[in-house]
Amino acid sequence: MRYRIVIGVACCMLLSACATHNQPDVIRDPYGLLAGIWHGLLFPLALLANVVAFMVNMLIGLLRVLMTAFDMSWQMVTAITGLLNLVATPINSIEIIGRPNTGLFYYLGFGLGLLAWVGLLSSASDDKK
Repeated sequence: MRYRIVIGVACCMLLSACATHNQPDVIRDPYGLLAGIWHGLLFPLALLANVVAFMVNMLIGLLRVLMTAFDMSWQMVTAITGLLNLVATPINSIEIIGRPNTGLFYYLGFGLGLLAWVGLLSSASDDKK
C-alpha cells in the first residue's frame, strides 16, 4: 500500500516539474530605476487616490447597511451602490508601489522621486520667506 502512495506522489512531483507558467509581459519586464523615479513623483497622487478609494468603499458599505436597516428595496440598494462602484473600481486599481519591480534599483528610483518632492516643497517654502 505504501508503495503505491510513494509512486503516486513521485509521479505527481515529476509531472508538476514539467509545468510552465504563462507570464504576462509585465512580469517578464519588471519595473526598474526610471519607473521607480516616475512612481516616486506620482506618489502623492497615488496616495490621494487610495484615500479616496478607501472612503468610497467605506461609503458603499455604510449605505448598504443603512439602506438595509431602513428596509429599502434591494433593487435600489444595488442601483446606488452600483453607481458608487463605477467611481471606485478604476480608483481601486491604482497602487502606490509598482509590482513587479526589480527591487533595489526600483526602490532607489522611488526614493529619488520622493526626494524631488521634498526639494520642490522646500524650495517653495524658501520662496515665501
